[in-house]
Amino acid sequence: TNRVPCVVVEELVPAIVRSATLKSSIGKSYNLSGRTPITQLEYMNLHASAAGLRCLKRKIPFRLAHASLAALEGLYRAAQRVDEPYCTRIALAFAANDFNIDCSLAKRDLSWKGEASYEEAIFRAVEWILKWG
Repeated sequence: TNRVPCVVVEELVPAIVRSATLKSSIGKSYNLSGRTPITQLEYMNLHASAAGLRCLKRKIPFRLAHASLAALEGLYRAAQRVDEPYCTRIALAFAANDFNIDCSLAKRDLSWKGEASYEEAIFRAVEWILKWG
């Protein structure tokens, strides 16, 4: 399924503030993610759509992508570049995994809902990036 854990900042900030103000939150870690699952492909296609680009249709086999990124990382090291390649094997590992986030502790302690619209948030973010760079 390749689900990606996403949150919308308007929901994230109040949860952080609430956890910082509750004594019962001391020493706890909270998983926060939206209630509606979104796949990596849906996430990327929402960005493409918001930017006026075509949605993705092709998929690259994992092993080919992994080998290509290993080579890219090696080229960066050989060129003694201090910056990181635009894509890395760790980014691929994140993109290729399926994340099912359990937010039940945050729901109980912080009244977490995770109901914001990814589509609306992504369109606003892309609009801002296109305007301000």
